[in-house]
Amino acid sequence: MQDYSLIIIGGGGHTRVLIGMLKTVARPITGILTRDASLLEEMVHEVPVLGLEDSYALDAAHTHLINGVGNKATRSSSGLVLREQLFSRYKARGFSFAQVISEHAVIQPDVMLGEGVQVMPGAVVQPGAMVGENSIINTCASIDHDVVIYPHAHIAPGAVLCGDVVVGERTHVGAGAVVIQGIRIGSDVIIGAGAVITRNVPDGAVILPSPSEHIVR
Repeated sequence: MQDYSLIIIGGGGHTRVLIGMLKTVARPITGILTRDASLLEEMVHEVPVLGLEDSYALDAAHTHLINGVGNKATRSSSGLVLREQLFSRYKARGFSFAQVISEHAVIQPDVMLGEGVQVMPGAVVQPGAMVGENSIINTCASIDHDVVIYPHAHIAPGAVLCGDVVVGERTHVGAGAVVIQGIRIGSDVIIGAGAVITRNVPDGAVILPSPSEHIVR
């Protein structure tokens, strides 16, 4: 039996996915904290909403957190800054974040996963890969050998990173995107769903899927 409280901060769709993963492995969840007042006194997939995130008292020594804030990328933002800010704010207060790894993901033994990393069902992470703290490897994403993903990134469902790719901080790789081997992608990049990346991408770029590698900023 775990000797700490496991608290999810969020309340939306990403939180529901995490709850499902945790229930699959019978990992007890104490409750949810949220910024959405409409969820107060409600249940999310049978997990109670305990209170508002900015006013609920937590003990860092006996609490592990899970970042339940997802992101919605647009042409102007990866949507990952809020997720990073939440992580950094609680780390500064002495809290730790638990990893959430689906039992239906394939993680090779020498893979390095940072604090708070989340790996969803069907994802594959191959030998030598490193995934930075607070990053999401979403459903059926494929991370090949020796890939390096910096903190607070999101590799969306079905995305493919071939061998020796590097992905910068707060970068969103959209659903079904393909990044060929050896490519370097900067920080704060938005790669649209279905894009095929065959050359290096600078910091802050937005890549649309058609035509391939079209940089819009």
